[in-house]
Amino acid sequence: MSYKTKTIKAEQLKPEDLIVQWIDDKQKTIQVFPVWNVSWCDCWETNKGANTNRKKYAGYRIKGQKKVRYDAMLGLESEIEYPHFYFCNKAYDGKYSRLSPVHIKVGAFNIEMMGDIGGRAYNKTQDVEILVDKGDFEVFTENGDYFYKSMEDVIAEWKTYAEQKIQIRFDEGQYGIDVEDYSSEELLAIVVKDAHSWRSWLQEFPANQCTSCWHTFGKHGVKPEDTAKKVSLKTMILNAVELWGRYIPQLDDEQAIEQYNYILDKARKGKLTRLQYMQAFNGDVELV
Repeated sequence: MSYKTKTIKAEQLKPEDLIVQWIDDKQKTIQVFPVWNVSWCDCWETNKGANTNRKKYAGYRIKGQKKVRYDAMLGLESEIEYPHFYFCNKAYDGKYSRLSPVHIKVGAFNIEMMGDIGGRAYNKTQDVEILVDKGDFEVFTENGDYFYKSMEDVIAEWKTYAEQKIQIRFDEGQYGIDVEDYSSEELLAIVVKDAHSWRSWLQEFPANQCTSCWHTFGKHGVKPEDTAKKVSLKTMILNAVELWGRYIPQLDDEQAIEQYNYILDKARKGKLTRLQYMQAFNGDVELV
């Protein structure tokens, strides 16, 4: 029995859809990107360094190259700019097309890294091929089965961890709990509840409005532009270093953690220059 796919518009995507990445008819395998959440995103201008601070402070070049790049964290002027812009550089269409100002961000789900890894962006009217019926083909995600294809996958994997009370798996999932304080049923319920919290799609949000901004400000009656802040360069550098710190708990490299703490301490003392910051987080670069 052969597989079946169909083409829809990106704005029709919803949780449980499986976006087709490639199909190998000879090996009878289909690689998919499992949709876990779909949101509106307004990040194109941010990525291009549109605001005053980013144009002034965030630009750099890798030595020997002409292309101007922008540091992800430096020069943010408001609370709405991080982290919803982070993965949306170009449309996921194989052509690296430019994204519209308000576009669609799609996230998969992996229990260790949550919904942040593997995100992709689409323009809302862009065609997307999804799997309808796998037939007798084998379906898998990136790197074997890096992402959960469904809630059933989550339950199937974590039922064993919960029953055996494997502490290290819950530590990797960043739950911050002692498994001995809970029954196996409670542990599984915690995981399922967390997984459900990542599931969302466009129909739940105001159309063509940045979902992150709306959650943080719009639904509370606050205008995002009212959160703009004017701070010194030293404070911007410190804020940027602290934002990078969100990734530090995921590192196993003690030397890298020690180096980050050294940079953070220097930034707190106001002694970290913009060039030093750029080189610490972007490598061998020069300022523009």
